[in-house]
Amino acid sequence: RLNDPVYQQDQADPYVTKLYTDTAGSEAEWNALIHQAEAGDFLLFSSEGASAEYGFFNHSALILSVDGDTLHLLHARGSEYGVGADLDMDYLSWELLCTHNYYIDYGTVFLCTAGDLSADEKESMVQQAYEDYNGYQFGYGGRMGLQEVNCTELIDNAYTSAGVEMISSDYDTRLKEVLKGNTKNLVVIPDDLMFSDITEVKAVWKR
Repeated sequence: RLNDPVYQQDQADPYVTKLYTDTAGSEAEWNALIHQAEAGDFLLFSSEGASAEYGFFNHSALILSVDGDTLHLLHARGSEYGVGADLDMDYLSWELLCTHNYYIDYGTVFLCTAGDLSADEKESMVQQAYEDYNGYQFGYGGRMGLQEVNCTELIDNAYTSAGVEMISSDYDTRLKEVLKGNTKNLVVIPDDLMFSDITEVKAVWKR
């Protein structure tokens, strides 16, 4: 794959592919990512030192709105906020990325989108997602009465409700099998969003 001409062209011209590698890890690179972000996009976070190492990405979040240099995010909650996303993680800026205990270990952030939704359709999607999932629980085997949904399922469900199927073609992957109902004990992880045929990477920030 490293010899693939498309990949080599991406490396040769990072500006065109919107991979801001010239100023890696800088505030300027983060601002470039923010400039690309829109409500309805989603973030994928990678941390080699995270406790949950299911794949390359450890966490994902749906962008509810962009306010200047701050992203308002929707995460899956934990029981009494002990597992999953904390309230402090609902807003992400350059300052919080550098100082917040949760984000400090993240070395790579991918800004992604999927489908061909209009701005109005995305706005409707995130409003519905906020109504459906704000405060819902992350994990499996949690307290009775709370819907269990992890960060990846939240994003996939939001796009599905807007008529965008993140998973296409045949049911030949683990995520497709989960969605089809053929498995009961496999967790849908953020990597599955990246592996979707329709996911588009808009920008990347690397510490």
